[in-house]
Amino acid sequence: MPLSRRLTDGLNGKIDQILAKMNYHTKFGTWGLLDYSLTGPATFLAADDAFFIPMKAEVYSANSTTETPLPHAALGFKSTGRMLDIYMDQFAINSGMFQYFKSNLFGLVVNNSNLPKGFPFPLHTDVWGLLLPTLKATYPDMDMEIMLTMANAPSVNMAAGAATFDASFFVDVLVLPPGKAPQSAFTIEAVVNATVAIDCFQSAKGPAIGLQIGSATGIHMSLVKSTIGDLDLTLINGAIAVLFNLVVIPKANAALAPGFPLPSINGLSFASPIINLQNNIMQLGTDINYKPVKH
Repeated sequence: MPLSRRLTDGLNGKIDQILAKMNYHTKFGTWGLLDYSLTGPATFLAADDAFFIPMKAEVYSANSTTETPLPHAALGFKSTGRMLDIYMDQFAINSGMFQYFKSNLFGLVVNNSNLPKGFPFPLHTDVWGLLLPTLKATYPDMDMEIMLTMANAPSVNMAAGAATFDASFFVDVLVLPPGKAPQSAFTIEAVVNATVAIDCFQSAKGPAIGLQIGSATGIHMSLVKSTIGDLDLTLINGAIAVLFNLVVIPKANAALAPGFPLPSINGLSFASPIINLQNNIMQLGTDINYKPVKH
């Protein structure tokens, strides 16, 4: 009998014991809880000489058990030839995006005191007035501040070989009159599209999916309100793109840096993982290493 068959037969009687040692609930940042609980019993697929373990993969707010109102994709099965295959639809990641949005955690204020190095122009009405003359005419020689909030839940969309990130933000441009409260000059809604790089890495807490957003590939703007009259938003498209590429996206990537933790057993690590993207689905194939944890 081949060693793989002996191993499979041995696991077939112990798989429930092994699964009982897994951690199915993982903290997601400081605000969420990632649920990987089983949705059915583990079954042996004789044709593939493999076990199939159905699991839930959804992020909840730490303060709520509200379900994410997004559709699931149908998962297929095609082995990568590795020891372990994990299929995950984009719902899992987008449930985290949705719960983060619903928790109202994103808020970013940008002003001249926190602009990153390399930002090409100050936030001042005399400078932005070169593009929007009515801004300078209405509020001459004043510093500016930009407040960003999410208009809708962002999403990651997977397709064959690639993934994209889509998000909608309210961008409120304020002026800062000396000795007075900030005043809103205009507010736009900006829909941002960008590429997303997806990989797998070993975090301090175990295997995790890494997400990093690339530079914006498209920004579509609409005017929400204005105290300086009608605006030709095409004139500031470049400035808003710089704002997102140098400020907003790096902040988002810093928040995503810990990764999306995967279900694991203490002492288990992935070896040479590969990721295949399909329509709405991610397939992770990997060999595994196991080193017993000493207690």
